[in-house]
Order: sequence, then C-alpha cells, then structure tokens
Amino acid sequence: MNQLQEHYDSITAYHNAEKFSYNQAVDQNHEMKFQESDYNIEESEQIKIDENFFIDHINIIEIIC
Repeated sequence: MNQLQEHYDSITAYHNAEKFSYNQAVDQNHEMKFQESDYNIEESEQIKIDENFFIDHINIIEIIC
C-alpha cells in the first residue's frame, strides 16, 4: 500500500507541476495580449495626433493663402 501511495503522490505532484506550467503560459499569453492592446491604443492615439497636426497645418496654409 505504501508503494501505491508513493506512486499516487508522484502522479499528483507531476499533475500539479503541469497545471502550474500551463497556468503560467496562460498568464503570459494574457499579458502579451494586454501589452498588444495597449500598443494598439497608443498607436491609434498617435495616428489621431498626426491627423490633427496635418489638419491644423492645412488650415494654416489655407489662411496664409
């Protein structure tokens, strides 16, 4: 019975280690998606700033001309 308990314990320990590794991989995947989302938001905001700068520049040229 002692060998059976040791075998069960080793299987349980292996399962817990695999579950921990899986959870870490999932967490890293979510973190990468959050970072990608943040980057896309920042890039979108930069595009809006560039568009506004371009529009302001065009308006100044129209006023001068």
